[in-house]
Amino acid sequence: MYFILTKIFLQPFPLLLLIAGVVIANLWRRGLESKWRLGLLTFAFGALSFFCVPAVTFLELKPLEAPFPPLQRRPTDAGAIVVLAGGIARADSVRPRPELTEDTLYRCLCAAELYHAGSPCPVIVTGGKLDPNSLEPPVAPYMRELLVRLGVRPDDVISEDQARTTRESAREVKRLLDGLGVRKAVLVTEAYHMPRSVATFRKQGLDVVPGACHHLATEFRWKLESFVPTPGAARDGMHALHEWLGLAWYRLRGWI
Repeated sequence: MYFILTKIFLQPFPLLLLIAGVVIANLWRRGLESKWRLGLLTFAFGALSFFCVPAVTFLELKPLEAPFPPLQRRPTDAGAIVVLAGGIARADSVRPRPELTEDTLYRCLCAAELYHAGSPCPVIVTGGKLDPNSLEPPVAPYMRELLVRLGVRPDDVISEDQARTTRESAREVKRLLDGLGVRKAVLVTEAYHMPRSVATFRKQGLDVVPGACHHLATEFRWKLESFVPTPGAARDGMHALHEWLGLAWYRLRGWI
Protein backbone atom coordinates (compact mmCIF):
# COMPACT_ATOMS: atom_id res chain seq x y z
CA MET A 1 0.00 0.00 0.00
CA TYR A 2 2.85 2.40 0.86
CA PHE A 3 4.48 1.75 -2.53
CA ILE A 4 1.23 2.33 -4.41
CA LEU A 5 0.58 5.61 -2.61
CA THR A 6 4.08 7.07 -2.87
CA LYS A 7 5.12 5.79 -6.29
CA ILE A 8 1.84 6.16 -8.15
CA PHE A 9 -0.85 8.37 -6.63
CA LEU A 10 1.26 10.84 -4.63
CA GLN A 11 3.43 11.83 -7.58
CA PRO A 12 2.81 15.46 -8.71
CA PHE A 13 1.23 14.65 -12.08
CA PRO A 14 -1.54 12.21 -11.05
CA LEU A 15 -2.09 14.04 -7.76
CA LEU A 16 -2.67 17.38 -9.47
CA LEU A 17 -4.99 15.76 -12.02
CA LEU A 18 -6.94 14.21 -9.15
CA ILE A 19 -7.25 17.57 -7.40
CA ALA A 20 -8.40 19.22 -10.62
CA GLY A 21 -10.99 16.48 -11.10
CA VAL A 22 -12.34 16.99 -7.60
CA VAL A 23 -12.58 20.75 -8.16
CA ILE A 24 -14.46 20.26 -11.44
CA ALA A 25 -16.85 17.80 -9.80
CA ASN A 26 -17.51 20.32 -7.03
CA LEU A 27 -18.24 23.05 -9.58
CA TRP A 28 -20.83 20.79 -11.19
CA ARG A 29 -22.38 20.10 -7.78
CA ARG A 30 -22.61 23.75 -6.82
CA GLY A 31 -23.77 24.87 -10.25
CA LEU A 32 -22.03 28.25 -10.05
CA GLU A 33 -20.73 28.20 -13.60
CA SER A 34 -22.63 28.04 -16.87
CA LYS A 35 -23.18 24.53 -18.24
CA TRP A 36 -21.32 25.08 -21.50
CA ARG A 37 -18.23 26.40 -19.74
CA LEU A 38 -18.20 23.51 -17.32
CA GLY A 39 -18.83 21.11 -20.16
CA LEU A 40 -15.89 22.47 -22.13
CA LEU A 41 -13.65 22.37 -19.06
CA THR A 42 -14.75 18.82 -18.24
CA PHE A 43 -14.13 17.66 -21.80
CA ALA A 44 -10.62 19.17 -21.83
CA PHE A 45 -9.81 17.65 -18.46
CA GLY A 46 -11.16 14.24 -19.47
CA ALA A 47 -9.28 14.23 -22.77
CA LEU A 48 -6.04 15.30 -21.11
CA SER A 49 -6.35 12.60 -18.47
CA PHE A 50 -7.29 9.95 -21.03
CA PHE A 51 -4.35 10.61 -23.34
CA CYS A 52 -1.91 10.58 -20.43
CA VAL A 53 -2.76 7.00 -19.45
CA PRO A 54 0.04 4.53 -20.33
CA ALA A 55 -2.46 1.95 -21.59
CA VAL A 56 -3.87 4.47 -24.07
CA THR A 57 -0.40 5.51 -25.19
CA PHE A 58 0.47 1.87 -25.76
CA LEU A 59 -2.52 1.49 -28.09
CA GLU A 60 -1.44 4.61 -30.01
CA LEU A 61 2.15 3.48 -30.43
CA LYS A 62 1.82 -0.25 -31.00
CA PRO A 63 0.36 -0.09 -34.56
CA LEU A 64 3.20 2.26 -35.54
CA GLU A 65 5.99 0.14 -34.08
CA ALA A 66 4.80 -3.46 -34.45
CA PRO A 67 5.68 -3.85 -38.17
CA PHE A 68 9.27 -2.83 -37.45
CA PRO A 69 11.05 -5.05 -34.91
CA PRO A 70 14.73 -4.37 -34.18
CA LEU A 71 17.01 -5.31 -37.05
CA GLN A 72 18.99 -8.33 -35.87
CA ARG A 73 21.67 -8.13 -38.54
CA ARG A 74 22.67 -5.83 -41.34
CA PRO A 75 21.76 -7.25 -44.78
CA THR A 76 24.85 -8.06 -46.78
CA ASP A 77 23.41 -6.36 -49.85
CA ALA A 78 22.77 -3.06 -48.03
CA GLY A 79 25.48 -0.74 -49.25
CA ALA A 80 24.92 2.11 -46.80
CA ILE A 81 23.30 3.17 -43.54
CA VAL A 82 21.07 6.24 -43.42
CA VAL A 83 20.43 7.92 -40.07
CA LEU A 84 17.64 10.48 -39.70
CA ALA A 85 18.23 13.35 -37.31
CA GLY A 86 16.14 13.99 -34.24
CA GLY A 87 16.61 17.02 -32.04
CA ILE A 88 19.51 19.05 -30.70
CA ALA A 89 19.80 21.43 -27.76
CA ARG A 90 21.74 24.62 -28.40
CA ALA A 91 24.59 25.87 -26.26
CA ASP A 92 23.63 28.28 -23.49
CA SER A 93 24.92 29.68 -20.21
CA VAL A 94 25.03 26.19 -18.68
CA ARG A 95 25.63 23.98 -21.72
CA PRO A 96 29.04 24.90 -23.25
CA ARG A 97 28.26 23.26 -26.61
CA PRO A 98 25.20 21.91 -28.42
CA GLU A 99 24.03 18.47 -27.27
CA LEU A 100 22.08 15.85 -29.18
CA THR A 101 18.71 15.04 -27.67
CA GLU A 102 17.64 11.57 -26.59
CA ASP A 103 16.00 10.59 -29.88
CA THR A 104 19.09 11.48 -31.90
CA LEU A 105 21.36 9.62 -29.48
CA TYR A 106 19.33 6.43 -29.84
CA ARG A 107 19.49 6.63 -33.61
CA CYS A 108 23.25 7.18 -33.66
CA LEU A 109 23.87 4.32 -31.22
CA CYS A 110 21.78 1.98 -33.37
CA ALA A 111 23.59 3.09 -36.54
CA ALA A 112 26.98 2.51 -34.93
CA GLU A 113 25.99 -1.01 -33.88
CA LEU A 114 24.81 -1.82 -37.40
CA TYR A 115 27.98 -0.36 -38.87
CA HIS A 116 30.19 -2.58 -36.70
CA ALA A 117 28.02 -5.62 -37.42
CA GLY A 118 29.40 -5.92 -40.95
CA SER A 119 32.06 -4.64 -43.27
CA PRO A 120 32.64 -0.85 -43.35
CA CYS A 121 30.12 1.07 -45.44
CA PRO A 122 29.01 4.68 -45.95
CA VAL A 123 26.88 6.15 -43.16
CA ILE A 124 24.76 9.12 -44.20
CA VAL A 125 23.50 11.37 -41.40
CA THR A 126 20.79 13.74 -42.54
CA GLY A 127 19.20 16.66 -40.74
CA GLY A 128 19.53 20.44 -40.78
CA LYS A 129 17.74 23.17 -38.89
CA LEU A 130 13.99 22.68 -38.55
CA ASP A 131 13.57 26.44 -38.25
CA PRO A 132 16.10 28.51 -40.23
CA ASN A 133 15.67 31.37 -37.75
CA SER A 134 16.30 29.28 -34.63
CA LEU A 135 19.52 29.34 -32.64
CA GLU A 136 19.90 25.56 -32.77
CA PRO A 137 22.64 24.44 -35.16
CA PRO A 138 22.16 21.81 -37.89
CA VAL A 139 22.00 18.36 -36.32
CA ALA A 140 23.94 16.28 -38.86
CA PRO A 141 27.47 17.55 -38.07
CA TYR A 142 27.06 16.66 -34.40
CA MET A 143 25.70 13.25 -35.33
CA ARG A 144 28.78 12.72 -37.46
CA GLU A 145 31.00 13.68 -34.55
CA LEU A 146 29.28 11.18 -32.25
CA LEU A 147 29.46 8.36 -34.78
CA VAL A 148 33.19 8.90 -35.19
CA ARG A 149 33.59 8.74 -31.42
CA LEU A 150 31.64 5.46 -31.53
CA GLY A 151 34.22 3.95 -33.85
CA VAL A 152 32.83 4.71 -37.30
CA ARG A 153 35.64 5.64 -39.68
CA PRO A 154 35.54 9.40 -40.41
CA ASP A 155 35.82 8.79 -44.15
CA ASP A 156 32.68 6.64 -44.03
CA VAL A 157 30.41 9.31 -42.51
CA ILE A 158 28.64 11.65 -44.92
CA SER A 159 26.87 14.64 -43.39
CA GLU A 160 23.80 16.15 -45.06
CA ASP A 161 22.80 19.26 -43.09
CA GLN A 162 20.20 20.98 -45.30
CA ALA A 163 17.08 18.81 -44.97
CA ARG A 164 14.45 20.07 -42.54
CA THR A 165 11.81 17.36 -42.91
CA THR A 166 11.62 13.63 -43.48
CA ARG A 167 10.64 14.26 -47.09
CA GLU A 168 13.58 16.59 -47.70
CA SER A 169 15.92 14.04 -46.11
CA ALA A 170 14.63 11.35 -48.47
CA ARG A 171 15.22 13.60 -51.46
CA GLU A 172 18.75 14.58 -50.41
CA VAL A 173 19.71 11.04 -49.44
CA LYS A 174 18.47 9.77 -52.81
CA ARG A 175 20.87 12.17 -54.51
CA LEU A 176 23.78 11.06 -52.31
CA LEU A 177 23.08 7.34 -52.72
CA ASP A 178 22.80 7.72 -56.49
CA GLY A 179 26.19 9.40 -56.45
CA LEU A 180 27.65 6.51 -54.48
CA GLY A 181 26.05 3.93 -56.72
CA VAL A 182 24.23 2.39 -53.75
CA ARG A 183 20.94 0.65 -54.51
CA LYS A 184 19.92 -0.52 -51.04
CA ALA A 185 20.42 1.03 -47.60
CA VAL A 186 19.45 0.50 -43.98
CA LEU A 187 17.25 3.32 -42.70
CA VAL A 188 17.70 4.11 -39.00
CA THR A 189 15.18 6.04 -36.94
CA GLU A 190 12.97 5.44 -33.93
CA ALA A 191 10.31 2.76 -34.29
CA TYR A 192 7.30 5.09 -34.04
CA HIS A 193 8.79 7.30 -36.77
CA MET A 194 9.52 4.38 -39.09
CA PRO A 195 6.16 4.02 -40.94
CA ARG A 196 6.28 7.54 -42.35
CA SER A 197 10.03 7.41 -42.94
CA VAL A 198 10.02 4.12 -44.86
CA ALA A 199 7.03 5.17 -46.97
CA THR A 200 8.63 8.53 -47.77
CA PHE A 201 11.98 7.04 -48.79
CA ARG A 202 10.34 4.37 -50.92
CA LYS A 203 8.23 7.03 -52.59
CA GLN A 204 11.53 8.55 -53.75
CA GLY A 205 12.42 5.22 -55.33
CA LEU A 206 14.86 4.12 -52.61
CA ASP A 207 15.14 0.51 -51.47
CA VAL A 208 15.45 0.80 -47.68
CA VAL A 209 15.60 -1.80 -44.93
CA PRO A 210 14.01 -0.56 -41.67
CA GLY A 211 16.49 -0.35 -38.82
CA ALA A 212 14.11 0.70 -36.06
CA CYS A 213 15.38 1.62 -32.60
CA HIS A 214 14.06 2.79 -29.23
CA HIS A 215 10.78 0.87 -29.24
CA LEU A 216 8.37 2.33 -26.70
CA ALA A 217 5.42 -0.09 -26.97
CA THR A 218 7.16 -3.41 -26.41
CA GLU A 219 4.70 -5.37 -24.28
CA PHE A 220 1.67 -4.43 -22.25
CA ARG A 221 1.52 -5.26 -18.56
CA TRP A 222 -1.76 -5.51 -16.73
CA LYS A 223 -0.94 -3.55 -13.60
CA LEU A 224 -2.35 -0.54 -11.80
CA GLU A 225 0.36 1.79 -13.06
CA SER A 226 -0.75 1.18 -16.64
CA PHE A 227 -4.02 3.00 -15.96
CA VAL A 228 -2.79 5.98 -13.94
CA PRO A 229 -1.90 9.14 -15.94
CA THR A 230 1.83 9.89 -16.08
CA PRO A 231 3.96 12.59 -17.72
CA GLY A 232 5.95 9.88 -19.49
CA ALA A 233 2.80 8.58 -21.15
CA ALA A 234 1.87 12.13 -22.11
CA ARG A 235 5.25 12.58 -23.80
CA ASP A 236 5.04 9.27 -25.65
CA GLY A 237 1.47 10.02 -26.65
CA MET A 238 2.61 13.29 -28.21
CA HIS A 239 5.13 11.36 -30.32
CA ALA A 240 2.40 8.96 -31.44
CA LEU A 241 -0.09 11.73 -32.26
CA HIS A 242 2.57 13.62 -34.20
CA GLU A 243 3.24 10.55 -36.33
CA TRP A 244 -0.42 9.73 -36.97
CA LEU A 245 -1.03 13.33 -38.05
CA GLY A 246 2.18 13.25 -40.09
CA LEU A 247 1.07 10.10 -41.90
CA ALA A 248 -2.28 11.68 -42.70
CA TRP A 249 -0.63 14.86 -43.97
CA TYR A 250 1.95 13.04 -46.09
CA ARG A 251 -0.77 10.89 -47.66
CA LEU A 252 -2.89 13.96 -48.34
CA ARG A 253 0.04 15.64 -50.10
CA GLY A 254 0.94 12.50 -52.03
CA TRP A 255 4.38 12.24 -50.41
CA ILE A 256 3.89 8.61 -49.42
